[in-house]
Amino acid sequence: MKKKIYLFIWMLSIVWISGCANDTNNVDKEKVTLSISAASSLTVAIDEIKAMYEERNNIKLEINYASSGTLVNQMKQGAPVDVFVSASKEWMNQATEEGLIDKSSVVPLLYNRLVFGTNEKNEQISFEDMVTTEKAQIAIGDPESVPVGAYAKEVLQNKNLWDTWQSKLVYAKNARQVAVYVESGNVDAGFLFQSDAIAFKTINVIEVIPESLHSPIVYPAGITTQTANEEGASQFLRFLQSETAQSIFKTYGFEVR
Repeated sequence: MKKKIYLFIWMLSIVWISGCANDTNNVDKEKVTLSISAASSLTVAIDEIKAMYEERNNIKLEINYASSGTLVNQMKQGAPVDVFVSASKEWMNQATEEGLIDKSSVVPLLYNRLVFGTNEKNEQISFEDMVTTEKAQIAIGDPESVPVGAYAKEVLQNKNLWDTWQSKLVYAKNARQVAVYVESGNVDAGFLFQSDAIAFKTINVIEVIPESLHSPIVYPAGITTQTANEEGASQFLRFLQSETAQSIFKTYGFEVR
């Protein structure tokens, strides 16, 4: 009788230990979440990188795309972010000055070009046509918060067109929206990033804007000071700099220097 009791107790112990082990495995397998705030012009490239990264790592990436200015303002208001990728040095500098980003973590991740483009149906329209056509509508990002718009404003100021083009300009809330306006034909043309012109297949590039007409288009990336997972954030930032990720970025028109 005693042997049967001991055997029963031993079996219960094995079941209890196995249950504990399974609970531990479930904890180990629980995915860690990283919050990434990225400029909207990175959408297609980072979506592809996200799928690859999540497949290779026990991590879930939550990506928030918007204009760089909007993303910085969201962080100021307490939005949870681990890694920030900006489409301009100015907005990254503001984020570091506000104590939102660890300055020592910031790296110049990518470069881009500014182009003047239109819907492919308007293939014959040139930049000069836009200058002489009074009723033309030109899409740009809002220069106050959208880097592609700030770069476009510099170009127009350098060409002495900023004041005279005010009635022609249609402001967009981010770089992707500029591309949507151009692709849809709701505007005659627009200033957009080279990467968006590639991502939107029916956009025809009229002119690649000379870099001498605007500030360098740099995409800096950095880790926030509030991250609760500095190791995970650092690992993802390193991956963005890897040959694998950089190759994806180049596919979509970004430049690595």
